[in-house]
Amino acid sequence: MNLRRRDQVLSVVAPLVLLLVWEILVHIRVLDPRFFPAPSEVGRAFWSLLRSGDLWRHVGISLWRIFWGFFLGALPGVVVGLLMGMSRTLRAILDPIVSAVYALPKIAILPLVMLIFGIGEMSKIVLVAVATFALVLINAMAGVRGIDPILVEAATSFGAARANCSGA
Repeated sequence: MNLRRRDQVLSVVAPLVLLLVWEILVHIRVLDPRFFPAPSEVGRAFWSLLRSGDLWRHVGISLWRIFWGFFLGALPGVVVGLLMGMSRTLRAILDPIVSAVYALPKIAILPLVMLIFGIGEMSKIVLVAVATFALVLINAMAGVRGIDPILVEAATSFGAARANCSGA
């Protein structure tokens, strides 16, 4: 058997062996089924949720939360990121704050979000928005700063309005 074929077989067999060992460890009570349910039990629960339609309902609700959280985090992230990318002064002011907020584990602000927004839908959407904001901001800023200055000059020579791009 050549090496490529062997690697393909191992990439299929290894997860199956892991699932089998997991199943056995649960059945001989090495693993507590309350914390590590057997893969067969997970499969039965999945099939039950799929048949009842509950799975699709819950997936839809999660996607709704993700959509609104991403939208509410990305919109200001793009705006602030573009402004920081174009303005050296604004970047000098906000970059330390963004760096500090980005380094925080987003789950660490969960108690604060729950105090402000409660336990309902809004707190879940806000957590997604907070996690999205810094990532989008940093990437938008990097995108603006990564623009080749020759392209900016070419656009200006064709009549594009030049924004304040000092330091971009």
